Amino acid sequence: MTGAVEGLLSFVAAATFGLLFGVPRPELVWGGLVGAAGWLVYRGLMAVAVGPLGAVFAASFLVAALSQLLAVRRRVPVLLFAVPGIIPLVPGGLAYRTMLAFFHGEYVGGLAVGAQTLLFAGAIAAGLLLWTALFTAFRRRGAHARTGA
Repeated sequence: MTGAVEGLLSFVAAATFGLLFGVPRPELVWGGLVGAAGWLVYRGLMAVAVGPLGAVFAASFLVAALSQLLAVRRRVPVLLFAVPGIIPLVPGGLAYRTMLAFFHGEYVGGLAVGAQTLLFAGAIAAGLLLWTALFTAFRRRGAHARTGA
């Protein structure tokens, strides 16, 4: 698949999940764009031989950054962009393969794929958390500088 097609499909996936989660219609396009940007960064980093965990970490960091910046600019909660934006990165296929392996009695294979699934989920959480921590720290630092405290 080409990058344009993947970008379009990730946009549709993110916007559709935003619709399911009750994101207001004016914000759906932005949530879709955040999801597409995250996915394209992930695929781009994978193409330049960054490992999958590093790529998903960087992509989720970008999703968090774009979501926060859009939330501030549009004066809406950050979750309106972060939740749909992270959907294209969620390792649903790996989770499915984990359960399928256990269902077929392939416990060692299931544990291996399950561990990989947890690592991906951890990388997503770490990317989201790191941006949030940095944004909060700099915002507090800026508030202290403005007040002279």
